[in-house]
Amino acid sequence: MKNTTEKLPSEFAESLSNKEIKTASFRSVSFDKLFTYAPDISTSEFLERFPNHTRISGLLGSSGSSWAEMAFVFYVADCFDPPLYVQFGSSWEDAYESFCDNELSLLIHPDHLGDYGQEPDLSCSFNSEGQPIDADNVQSFTAPLSLVSITF
Repeated sequence: MKNTTEKLPSEFAESLSNKEIKTASFRSVSFDKLFTYAPDISTSEFLERFPNHTRISGLLGSSGSSWAEMAFVFYVADCFDPPLYVQFGSSWEDAYESFCDNELSLLIHPDHLGDYGQEPDLSCSFNSEGQPIDADNVQSFTAPLSLVSITF
């Protein structure tokens, strides 16, 4: 799959930073798939209201200089059905770094740091705050996403 995304409209960036979003649906233009963010509804209601949609667990803003220019789907592949997140960024690299900063499950607890070797030769990654993270299972697909609908 080609690593590109479609730029999202600037109105979406403004709505993300200023309002609470009830639902947001995206369509992948590379393959026929719908992704929907709907945090306040139960799983059964989600399946009823959004059949054939993949549930998104969060909309994560960019920690870089750009906000909501492109959308990427990231997840930590450590279970059968991992939560998916739409991560915004100016590039895949910006989105990856932002995801590593935002996803708390990647942080390595100090009690487990010994599993990654001894300082200064730790076999792990670090987020932008210098905290050790385990990013080995971070995966993404950079299918272009276009905004289908949004409700506030």
